[in-house]
Amino acid sequence: MNSVIETVKKNPQVKSIAITGVLMSLTKVIDFSKPYLLLPLRIAYAAVTLLQIGLFYYTRTIIQKKNDLTVMKYVEPATPISGREHAKFIATTVREYDLNKLLASFKQMLVTIGTTMFMHLYMGYAPPLLFQLVSAVRGFLDENEMKIHILNKPATDDLKRPFKSAGLLASYGQVLTDKRSVDDAEVTKLKAT
Repeated sequence: MNSVIETVKKNPQVKSIAITGVLMSLTKVIDFSKPYLLLPLRIAYAAVTLLQIGLFYYTRTIIQKKNDLTVMKYVEPATPISGREHAKFIATTVREYDLNKLLASFKQMLVTIGTTMFMHLYMGYAPPLLFQLVSAVRGFLDENEMKIHILNKPATDDLKRPFKSAGLLASYGQVLTDKRSVDDAEVTKLKAT
């Protein structure tokens, strides 16, 4: 039993599936048509959403104040999703990298909020509020920028920049940071210009 719990704790995909299963069971038991349940759920969702937006802006402020101008060089592999045929050489600073990753996470959060609001306000479904209430907190704590800048975890191992792709995108190739790959891509980029 302990090994199952450890697997759930360590693997984000397994954790997500376990949380989804528990929430689906709860939505079958809870009657969301009752106003005394729906109003607190709406208030909790709004509070968590505002907290999440506030923490994104707070993290952005921390990144800007740190102003880490350490140069990062890496190679993004060509992937079918990106539409690029060749790997792309990237030279940026830690500050810009973190701000770009934070902005991408923020945009994803806004899409999720919009989808949830559409499903709740237009279609009349309440369970997405519960799902997003829980997954917003979990997702916030799983963000690499939040772990580094809010929780003050060191940027080593899994938090080393550039961050590794997670989930389904990991199978398309990881960012290359070894010296040879970076030098080859930099020379190729210089020849092309």
